[in-house]
Amino acid sequence: MASHIVGYPRVGPKRELKFALESFWDGKSSAEDLQKVSADLRTSIWKQMAAVGIKYIPSNTFSYYDQVLDTTALLGAVPERYSWNGGEIGFDTYFSMARGNASVPAMEMTKWFDTNYHFIVPELGPNTKFSYASHKAVSEYKEAKSLGIDTVPVLVGPVTYLLLSKPAKGVDKSFHLLSLLEHILPIYKEVIAELKAAGASWVQFDEPTLVRDLDSHQLEAFTKAYTELESSLSGLNVVIETYFADVSVEAYKTITALTAITGLDSILCVEPRHSMLSKVSDSHLESISLPESWMEGTSGQTILLRPSALSKISRVLSAKISLWFQLLAPSCTPRLTS
Repeated sequence: MASHIVGYPRVGPKRELKFALESFWDGKSSAEDLQKVSADLRTSIWKQMAAVGIKYIPSNTFSYYDQVLDTTALLGAVPERYSWNGGEIGFDTYFSMARGNASVPAMEMTKWFDTNYHFIVPELGPNTKFSYASHKAVSEYKEAKSLGIDTVPVLVGPVTYLLLSKPAKGVDKSFHLLSLLEHILPIYKEVIAELKAAGASWVQFDEPTLVRDLDSHQLEAFTKAYTELESSLSGLNVVIETYFADVSVEAYKTITALTAITGLDSILCVEPRHSMLSKVSDSHLESISLPESWMEGTSGQTILLRPSALSKISRVLSAKISLWFQLLAPSCTPRLTS
């Protein structure tokens, strides 16, 4: 059974990123200084994961603020008040959206699901102009590859991004944010094409909104998005990451019906997963994320599980012993730890 991890704390063992950010914000260090500290942290994280035998190591999980804001930058979805004039989004615009500046306030911040961490809420509307404005995902994949580490690039999925957004100021609150899918998917296609050209064989889409109670219109958006991306994703292994909780039967059926998706990673914590696993196609990868409460600790590269957890895993796996592949992963999203 191979192992993977959905992310890793980015702050550094001695809170190096925190201090580097504060120094930069206070004008005591340069952008180059901040970038150097950040690159050193990424190198250390990737090498540490490789050293302990994790087979599928993620990239593009590092962030100067949060992954949703990174996706706003990727899509060039900068509110007009920040006076961004196009091109690659730099620190000035990025941190102005996150923290505000002398002229304009920051964008809204809200809790990341049921954690104590937060993200910057995208402000979107029918007049939002999207463009490929941050090449961070591709750059960090190449950065890891230069170290001899082939990673799984991670992107916040297009549907989750829109479902976590809000109508921009002046836009009617009834505006259907999912109507913007057709405008952002071309940018996702560009990113995917660049990742494939750089040598990526895997890509992970974080779609944690799948754990919510979604209506048929919202579930249809997942089908629409990944069907539209299917040709772009051809030749790649594609994993949908949920975390936080299990998905509903309806959401599970929606995702596993998509031919573009190689696998789904969901929390192994409730009995309905037993019946759902029996319906998984042999062509799909099933990744098992274990709740931390099931774990007693680690010994070297071995995860020590509580006896009750072993019993549950045995029951679930027996439901579909012909699965093409199985992965073991922690169920948390530690990369959001800052």
